[in-house]
Amino acid sequence: MVLAHTQRYPYRTRATNVLVIGAGAAGLRAAIAAHEAGTDVLILGKRVRTDAHTVLAAGGINAALGTRDPEDSWQQ
Repeated sequence: MVLAHTQRYPYRTRATNVLVIGAGAAGLRAAIAAHEAGTDVLILGKRVRTDAHTVLAAGGINAALGTRDPEDSWQQ
């Protein structure tokens, strides 16, 4: 069974400084930051390039834009 799997999907080897697993918004942002720091980056996603879960959210992404109450800050 392992032999059949390796024949369908041959193994490849690649050396990199940073491996980012996940090509959604967070993964891509991490990859950009690592690249800007001068490292060799490899992004590994489970879907095709333009079909990450962030793309499929169609604008339904929740994120904190700011806080009005300093006692309720995420930065604490």
